[in-house]
Amino acid sequence: MATARLQVPAAAEQARTVRLVASTAAHRAGVDDDLLDDVRLAVSEAVALSVRRADSVDSAGTVSILMFDEDDQFVVEVSDDLALAAQSAGEDLALSLPLIRALAPKSDIEENSAGGQTVSLSWPISMSQI
Repeated sequence: MATARLQVPAAAEQARTVRLVASTAAHRAGVDDDLLDDVRLAVSEAVALSVRRADSVDSAGTVSILMFDEDDQFVVEVSDDLALAAQSAGEDLALSLPLIRALAPKSDIEENSAGGQTVSLSWPISMSQI
């Protein structure tokens, strides 16, 4: 079930809004308070990755963010529709991927049907928080 769904311009100033919504949604879903900073930073980095991708192709693209709880996980999917050359995409991932993987226990980056990419992040839900 969707906890929150956002669609924002691929612009750096949007990261703050997405960070705030993500941490609130994670808290409400039952993510342990000790992990909320990780949620904020990882989601912010995923949005920043899409912003850098938009800047590299000089595009006014959009970023879609879907946040939901599934089984015992809080999941965030950050998607864009920005197709890039393989070299540009690889350089952006080399900057962001280590940080994203360090912050989110489960993470995946893949090409989506729009030709852009989707970053999927998830954190465990603490049963004592529910």
